[in-house]
Amino acid sequence: FAKAPKRIIDKWNDLMVDYIKNRTTLKKLYLLLDSRRGITKIDEEFIEMLIEYNLSYQIILTKIDKIRGKAKQEKAFNDMQLLARELPNCFPWVIATSSKNNIGIDELRQSVCITSGVFHENKIDEDGKNNNDDEGPSDEYLNFMTEKWTGSKF
Repeated sequence: FAKAPKRIIDKWNDLMVDYIKNRTTLKKLYLLLDSRRGITKIDEEFIEMLIEYNLSYQIILTKIDKIRGKAKQEKAFNDMQLLARELPNCFPWVIATSSKNNIGIDELRQSVCITSGVFHENKIDEDGKNNNDDEGPSDEYLNFMTEKWTGSKF
């Protein structure tokens, strides 16, 4: 959190907890962690709350470019990947990002699209026909959005 008076931070926390507890359509939270710091005490408390409310979450390592040296970057990523696999309700695929160098941004966008249902797996019957009760977005729309965000077709 940004530096702010304690009463303001408490209000933000109350608002956030209320949102998380009562948002029944919430499919997954994206937990942004500074790759230079790993999981802090505040992050641990937040993860405990997510586990308590049985909410799914995915760890996003931010500012991976700020760690000097490729070996150290890989270690930070691999350590977090191992931890994510052991944490209850945590999606076991960590995304390392850098907004400055555009690292991991396409992966994050794709994850959000898949989680939100913009991209979904089609059910095809024996005759090769789409057998979804919900037709979902058209192939043209999926290709347009994927190409716009990632530069390649879905």
